[in-house]
Amino acid sequence: MEWVRLVLRIILLSIVFPSFYLVYIVGILLLSFNTKLKLLWRNFTVQWWCKALLLLLNVKVEVKGTRPTSPFFLVSNHLGYLDILVYFSILHCVFVSR
Repeated sequence: MEWVRLVLRIILLSIVFPSFYLVYIVGILLLSFNTKLKLLWRNFTVQWWCKALLLLLNVKVEVKGTRPTSPFFLVSNHLGYLDILVYFSILHCVFVSR
């Protein structure tokens, strides 16, 4: 039964990733005249893409406390890439590596 769920998740991931990317590209091309709208579209599509991936990976996110309001710096010492999906699913942010 575990193999069936694994195969289904891999199939769904292979469908979700390209479909969100296609929607993102179409939106960027349609909104190429306005930089602010392009940024809002990018945040919207990437946030929902991260939420979909977390759902497929069966990761439940629980937020305690209030979320910071823009502008803010969030510094995180992470060991993996899953926290990027979690942060982006609940915050409008831009990641910077050192």
